[in-house]
Amino acid sequence: MNELFEQWTSYQNAALENALRYQAIARKAAEKVARQQVAAFGDYADLAARQLKAAGEVRGYQDLYAAQAGFAAEYAAKARAQAEALLDIALETQGELVALMEEALRSAASTAGEEARKVVSRLEQGVAAVAKAGKKAA
Repeated sequence: MNELFEQWTSYQNAALENALRYQAIARKAAEKVARQQVAAFGDYADLAARQLKAAGEVRGYQDLYAAQAGFAAEYAAKARAQAEALLDIALETQGELVALMEEALRSAASTAGEEARKVVSRLEQGVAAVAKAGKKAA
């Protein structure tokens, strides 16, 4: 009975360790996204202020049109860069989560019985499919 309790405690500790690692990965990703969004807000606020200033300095509709076209191009470039940066964060996080899951599955397979190994094998195939799909999406 004592051996069973020790085994159960070991499984619980491993599950807690994986949960803490997952939380650390998620926290790191959330911090990166938050920093990204704060930087984007600063960029867009600066762009808006420059648009207002330019609107007061134009001499005619052609000047206004040219200024707005320049601002639109700048906005589009910044928005694209922001989207690419967010995609990079998402792909990096996905890679870390896939690695964590693969490690957890290998650990579970090494301590589980034959039926559990079959389940773990199917789960590994699913994780591999998710990782492959993420790479194709990038």
